[in-house]
Amino acid sequence: YDGNGFIKIIQANFIIWEINGRDDYTFNTTMKQNGCVNEAQTFKSMIEENKGVPLDDVWGPQNYRTCFSYTVGKPGDLNQPYEILNNSNKNHLAWPMDHSGMYVFRVKIVDPNF
Repeated sequence: YDGNGFIKIIQANFIIWEINGRDDYTFNTTMKQNGCVNEAQTFKSMIEENKGVPLDDVWGPQNYRTCFSYTVGKPGDLNQPYEILNNSNKNHLAWPMDHSGMYVFRVKIVDPNF
């Protein structure tokens, strides 16, 4: 969407983050369930890797790496939530059930080939 209108369905990998700092949501699938063979990037790991960089710039096509290759990354903990979304995976947000709230997200495409 752009403003008030639908543009198109994005096929590329993208990430989202809540702009007001809310972190009481998660993703419904793990890295392992999505087929990762190495630990996938997460917002937490990218912030730690890029200290002092504005949140909008810590993770994007310039530093995205896939978790589906044995040659990229480290095995790590594949039971963590998988934070990368796209049109073809089954990953989506999981909301807290004990309260309601307003969420405002930013979206960034991380696929360097998009």
